[in-house]
Amino acid sequence: MPWTNLQFACSHRLARAAETTLQQLGAAAVSIGEGADAAPQFELEPGELPQWHQVRLTALFDSGQDFDCITRTLRHSFPELADTPMQLEALPEQDWERAWMDQFQPIHFGRGLWICPTACEPPDAAATNILLDPGLAFGTGTHATTALCMRWLARHRADGQVVLDYGCGSGILAIAALKLGATRAMGVDIDPRALTASRDNALKNAVAGRLDTCLHGKLDEDFQADLLIANILANTLIELKPLLLSHLAPGATLILSGILRQQADAVRRAFEPEIRLQPDYLDDWAILVSST
Repeated sequence: MPWTNLQFACSHRLARAAETTLQQLGAAAVSIGEGADAAPQFELEPGELPQWHQVRLTALFDSGQDFDCITRTLRHSFPELADTPMQLEALPEQDWERAWMDQFQPIHFGRGLWICPTACEPPDAAATNILLDPGLAFGTGTHATTALCMRWLARHRADGQVVLDYGCGSGILAIAALKLGATRAMGVDIDPRALTASRDNALKNAVAGRLDTCLHGKLDEDFQADLLIANILANTLIELKPLLLSHLAPGATLILSGILRQQADAVRRAFEPEIRLQPDYLDDWAILVSST
């Protein structure tokens, strides 16, 4: 059977509703990833977690569908899509599954740490493999902010530590820490869907019994972490400074990410003198890690 991809960009706010509509229109599968405009939204309230201005939807359809009707329905249902370009890509017959999944390949972070879509064979069965499928997964490892944290975890591990993942999204960082030796992890997010995604991903990775989750503002004030990772945004990290520092156990490591390279000094200075942070960089993004 021949297959066709329908692709278009839309706002993060619209993505879930558009995904549901595409499924109702007959899509066999829908993935949601970062759009070409991957700049984060900066005007957030204190404690609010980042969203991307734009995401890209890719819907897989039987090529026999009436795509004029599908696009008209989308534009009628969502007025903001009225002038949005919608691309169709024909996939070779019997080759659609490979073509669909080729865009979601395992990602290596060094020292035997991989993220692998469940449909892919892990490149190294003996490595630490995190199973995570694409979609609006609140962080899949492809963005530099998450990759910086994963790269740090691959180098340092988390043996015997209690971990706090603040702004957990998909749970990827908490799950990685648990698979790299952490005894317990807590994921905190402002979005209940992120907590659901974190728990589902923890089940896929056989660490659900060691991962707890809660909404922002509901974390026990006595919770102490040996390793605290906050992958949010620069301004929000600064707003959350007192809260984050209150959850650090003596001698704990603090990792801050979601920071543009040019914002790193401002965030670092905001956390001084209470804690000293050292930067590392990937592309236009920075990670700050407390010095020991």
